[in-house]
Amino acid sequence: MPQSMTFEPHRVLINIKIPKLKEICPKTKSYYRNGTFYMIYKNNGKTFPSIGEIDGETSDVYKSARIKCYLSTKDTLDFIEGVIFQNIENRSILANLIEELAKLHDTENKEIKDIEIEHDKIEEIYNRYKEYFSDHCALYKLCYYICGLCITLDFRIYEGKPTVIKRSLIIKDILAYLREQIKREKFGDSWGDVMEKIEPSEYITDIKNIYVKGYEKHKNGKKIKVDPHVRLDIKTE
Repeated sequence: MPQSMTFEPHRVLINIKIPKLKEICPKTKSYYRNGTFYMIYKNNGKTFPSIGEIDGETSDVYKSARIKCYLSTKDTLDFIEGVIFQNIENRSILANLIEELAKLHDTENKEIKDIEIEHDKIEEIYNRYKEYFSDHCALYKLCYYICGLCITLDFRIYEGKPTVIKRSLIIKDILAYLREQIKREKFGDSWGDVMEKIEPSEYITDIKNIYVKGYEKHKNGKKIKVDPHVRLDIKTE
């Protein structure tokens, strides 16, 4: 479950506004009228930023802005399953949607203040896929959550240094889980896959996702179908 904490404006790095939050999710309580829902903010002195959600209900109770802080892979899995459990037969379609979202917001050689949320592209992707899912509100929030998550992970700093993992491992696991290439209990365990690919003496300098489309190949005279998947490009020194 996400942790709830007092919202401190000076710790915010970027506000992510959901343009049609009230229209598509009329029952969702947002503390700010401008539709701010997820935000990238500094969590503590070692690890930042994280992704959070303005919690309207607890904000009303405490008479001050409160924020839900999403910290674990389980939080992300809860978002994903909140959409697919009502439309389990369309899990591969949701994978395609998330793959498209993960390709937005190129952060290469940029600072976080230079990132502009691509609302038009997010809305277009949502509108193109919404017919496949019954809970439009959950799907709409997920679209913005995934984009925010990708950005936060690309800019995450641990103990004063940028991490090299970025969005790579979580996106790999999301797509593999939705495409039934890994079981639920393996979600969030891709670091082990990375370690198997490098020598103990090697230092990882960068990890990126390479998106591979489905294709057919011939092996031992048989035609084998290879499903779409994410391959990790690991650079070492």
